[in-house]
Amino acid sequence: MLFIDDLHWGDLDSARIIKSWMEPPGIPGMLLLLCYRSDEVETSRCLRLLAREGARSSLERRVPLGPLGGEYIRALCAKRLTHVVQDERVLGEITEHIVSEAGGSPYLASQLAALASTDLQGGQPGTLDQLTVEALVLRRTALLSAPAQRLLNVLSVASRPLSTKLALRLAAAAEIGRAALHELSGLGLIRTHNGEPERLLSVYHDRLREGVLHALSASERAELDRELFRALEAEGAGEAAWLHTLALGAGEHAAALRYGLEAAQQATQALAFERAAQLYRACVALCPDGSAQSSELWQSLAVALAHSGNGRQAAAAYLEAAQRAEGERALQLERSAASHLLRSGSFEEGELLVNKDLAALRL
Repeated sequence: MLFIDDLHWGDLDSARIIKSWMEPPGIPGMLLLLCYRSDEVETSRCLRLLAREGARSSLERRVPLGPLGGEYIRALCAKRLTHVVQDERVLGEITEHIVSEAGGSPYLASQLAALASTDLQGGQPGTLDQLTVEALVLRRTALLSAPAQRLLNVLSVASRPLSTKLALRLAAAAEIGRAALHELSGLGLIRTHNGEPERLLSVYHDRLREGVLHALSASERAELDRELFRALEAEGAGEAAWLHTLALGAGEHAAALRYGLEAAQQATQALAFERAAQLYRACVALCPDGSAQSSELWQSLAVALAHSGNGRQAAAAYLEAAQRAEGERALQLERSAASHLLRSGSFEEGELLVNKDLAALRL
């Protein structure tokens, strides 16, 4: 039996070797167990090579792993804590708290159990209120050097994998990059991904990232948003939706509107209408109400809402667009609103609007 964990970190050479074991005539008499993160399937070169080799072998089985069950987290806690907690009632309270706080994540459960064990062995048992992911983040980050802390802040604000080179440059840690990376990985705070053309970095778990962001002041968060946004824009990197979010956090509303509109159009082309509606709403909020673009944005929002099946909301958006338009265009927008009201079962409102438009047309 051969077990390979974190296969998403493998390279192309590794993938070719594994592939040779899975094809006749080279199939050996063994059980090959491969583990990988499902969210890495599109970004890992190793997984992409293995996935695009056509039909799966009849000998292959895939077993998706969901959240870790409570009974397994209790067993983990018992293994970690039984020797340091003699009182079964206290052990039970700590264990159930960790089950609730970990949310099915074996990583968080293990980290929280280790934190509780450290406190108990040190003779300083904390309250359950102190046994949280937020407390875990504060305890871990207190051990970091300034460059490592800055790097963790940058990765947390990015909210998605960053190239190692860019992350270290923004963190002003390029000179001691290896040491900063070792600090963070040694404490289980970051992980690496295979990217093109270089490796990527991200915070290990979203709950950790949220804890780091919670500890940042509003001004610190805005400054990091601004630095990251400008760096990505200068390099011509980053998706429009990502740049929109960063510009919004940095308070650069004109840029946020520009990239938000681009991202909304991309979502519409991809038939992701609910996502498009979210982005158009953000654009509407950023656009000065008296501008010529305002009516067009409300109309685009209405179209996205209609395509996503939200007829009444689409009608309301069409009416907002009509209020910002004139003449024949305003009447056309009102007729679209009436159409969606009638199709959504709002017959009285729709009929009133139809009669208003008919009167304007002298019909």
